[in-house]
Amino acid sequence: MAEVFVYVVYKQNSTCIDFRALSACLGPPVPREGLRGYLIEAVPANACHPIGGPPAASNSSAAFIALISRYDCPLGVKILHAQQAGYQAAIVHNVNSETLVTMVTNVEEIRQKIGIPSVFTGESASKKLRRVMGSEKGIHGRPVRDVCDLHGRVRRRRPAEDPPLFSRLSLRVYRHLASHPAQE
Repeated sequence: MAEVFVYVVYKQNSTCIDFRALSACLGPPVPREGLRGYLIEAVPANACHPIGGPPAASNSSAAFIALISRYDCPLGVKILHAQQAGYQAAIVHNVNSETLVTMVTNVEEIRQKIGIPSVFTGESASKKLRRVMGSEKGIHGRPVRDVCDLHGRVRRRRPAEDPPLFSRLSLRVYRHLASHPAQE
């Protein structure tokens, strides 16, 4: 189990947000180099039933990360539903708590099927992510190339790629704080 660093940059005012999360003890870990993708809130939000998939991407390298709420069913089921819907990773958040829990499953069949990384974070992180996603509605999102330091300040801007055909939050998930991209 490794603590991960979630690094979020959004274009509206070049703000960086970071928060703590715990890697799941099922599925692969977050890659050492991190994972970059677009965050989409799961529907239904608890992912206890199959969820809708991400939009079709014109860029085949675009990763999609599902934002899922805790409770109502086993955590492994939630992650498996995200994977089956086509997401490349999942962020599961606590409800009414900042407590971080280790995501595990006792069901071997589910554990063997999970092939995407996932992390668990507190409720305040999910609220921040939702607030940012809400501010992006109606705007074409794009992968953001701003580089933030450890205090959340934008250090350097890099050219952005062509905008995708959907409006979603771009974020990066890093496995270790030492992997933070401050020197990119």
